[in-house]
Amino acid sequence: AEYMGEFALGGLKLDGNLLPGFPANGILDSGTSLLTAPTSVVNAINKKLGCVSIPTTGECIWVTCPNFDNLPTISYVLNGRDFPLTGKDYVLQVTQGTVTECLSGFMPLDMPAEIGPLAILGDVFIRKYYSVFDFGNKRIGLAQAV
Repeated sequence: AEYMGEFALGGLKLDGNLLPGFPANGILDSGTSLLTAPTSVVNAINKKLGCVSIPTTGECIWVTCPNFDNLPTISYVLNGRDFPLTGKDYVLQVTQGTVTECLSGFMPLDMPAEIGPLAILGDVFIRKYYSVFDFGNKRIGLAQAV
């Protein structure tokens, strides 16, 4: 079955450089909180971000929250255009009581072979880029949310 929300990805840029091995296809999904991609790709991203990976959950956290200004800009390339995310966009701050933890918004997810490598642009992306699904014309429109 065809999923209308699947689209071609031109890649992912980390500080302006295309990251090798990024999936050629992606979906926008408001039911997914984070940004997902194959494990090898996400591990490379999170290593560059300097967070500590927790193997049992796939999460990547910082011992102390990072200075957002020191984190790289990460851009999804869609239809030849860059859609950048800054550290303020892709680092999630979670506070419980007096303790604040910072989690990477990138989570590894390996799809079954019949689906193929796929990136999911979840709420982390959708918060910054307003999306409109035009089902009649099988297209998606994106604009920076204000």
